[in-house]
Amino acid sequence: MVRKLYDLCILAIELNLKHIPKLRINLPGYLRELLLHRLALHNHLSPPHKPYVTYNLFSDSLKHINFSYCTQITDDLFCLLNDCGCKLTSFCLNTSLGFSVEGLANFLLAQDELEILKLKRLHTLSLLDSFEGKIRSTRLSELSFTYCDFMTDKILCSIGLYSKGITKLRLERMKLITDEGVVGLLKQQTEGKLIIFKVYRMFELSGKTLDSFSEFSPKLEQLIIPNCTKVSLLSIYTVLSKCGNLKVLDIPITTNLTGETFGEIISQKWNSLQQLNISGNTIVPETMALLSVAFPNLKKFYFGGTEINNSIFEQLLMNFNGLTTFDCMYCRNADQKTSELISEYCHSLETLAIGAWKLDGEGLLPLFEENRALKLTSIELTGCKNTSPRVLNSLIGNCKNLEVLFLRGINAVDDQTVYDIANNLKQLKKISFRGCTHILLEESLVELILECRMLQMIGFPGLLCVRDRLIYVIADNLFDLEVLYIDGCNYVSSHALDYLRRKTTSTLYIEHKLVGAIHI
Repeated sequence: MVRKLYDLCILAIELNLKHIPKLRINLPGYLRELLLHRLALHNHLSPPHKPYVTYNLFSDSLKHINFSYCTQITDDLFCLLNDCGCKLTSFCLNTSLGFSVEGLANFLLAQDELEILKLKRLHTLSLLDSFEGKIRSTRLSELSFTYCDFMTDKILCSIGLYSKGITKLRLERMKLITDEGVVGLLKQQTEGKLIIFKVYRMFELSGKTLDSFSEFSPKLEQLIIPNCTKVSLLSIYTVLSKCGNLKVLDIPITTNLTGETFGEIISQKWNSLQQLNISGNTIVPETMALLSVAFPNLKKFYFGGTEINNSIFEQLLMNFNGLTTFDCMYCRNADQKTSELISEYCHSLETLAIGAWKLDGEGLLPLFEENRALKLTSIELTGCKNTSPRVLNSLIGNCKNLEVLFLRGINAVDDQTVYDIANNLKQLKKISFRGCTHILLEESLVELILECRMLQMIGFPGLLCVRDRLIYVIADNLFDLEVLYIDGCNYVSSHALDYLRRKTTSTLYIEHKLVGAIHI
């Protein structure tokens, strides 16, 4: 009730900016930033609202601004922000429209104290060379660009002329960024502070980028490069050899884990590595057992989509007895014996993700016994359509500390299962019932929402029982909701979704893609 009262007060201020006297004087800085974020979310930055927003909220005390999913961010708004004298330390712009690249560039030019800069899904902006050299903060430590088609190698290199101490760099779907731009930025990091490098769907990046880490970023701790198919295994070996502090190596669907170079990797010990993701890569089953020798301190292991040999798998798990996260989604040949081995050897598990149509889940029952079940915080069972009700009852009844529960494509999941979850798993933050077609009553889902008030992510795609009433209940009770998947839910109207967006207090992503949906 306290949280709801707080949200109602913020909403009241948001809707009555022009009626509250002395608001500009009495409003603390952090509430100004929160209100700006919410006004952008709800598209309340239009010309009729702008004078009251700028007078009451714009101040030189502003430090953090997050504009997301707003179509009213204009060049004029950026000019007004600069005119108020604010020097931001954090700026995030996500899927917003209404401004030009030149307007954004001029705004960033004045923000020379930025520490965090995140630009996401600005692919509608046109290419403009004048953006080069506009980001001049010498304090920049975290840089994230996602789906920004106006960003080029020259612009990326120009950032490095001023920012020498970047610690986190994330690039995703940047069509015009190549090895030249990334290597150019890394060369300019003379302070050598880069510890996290994440690249997603950057198909043009090759081993040249990775080779530069050994020289310019020896303190690297996290290397995450999924789908970078031009990266060679030799380049990965170089990073492992030169970056002695590397703790996270994520290379799913990147390279074939075979040949002499892979033999060199598994013949040595890499004591610093704690997380390894080799999902979707080709690996010889006989060599998989040697991974436990090469990475003795591994805590999180992901190898979904690879081939399993149970005898080799047993040798691997015998040595990986300290695993806290284990992901074997869609592993070929995974069967009942596979689940039994997981229960037998993984005594410290906190997160489990498994997907195989041959499993009935009976082998996982020891994992869900009362003492061991309390350690589990995340469980994902996908495609295990024959999972028995006994397994589900044990999971729901004993795993009291679960925060994430994905039950996808399981025939035994029905309305009674949903009621049981609502009564037993009050701490859930993420839930998904994708493909569970035996959930027929909207009342069961309503009960789930009313009991699990901490939910941040919901996945109900394809459930025809999802209707407007449920959306209204979600809007009135889930104050931290961030993601809602309701693809295929034909009976949800646009009125209900608009109501949900108006009530939300955070950035909310809704996926409701289908043909023939009701748009009243």
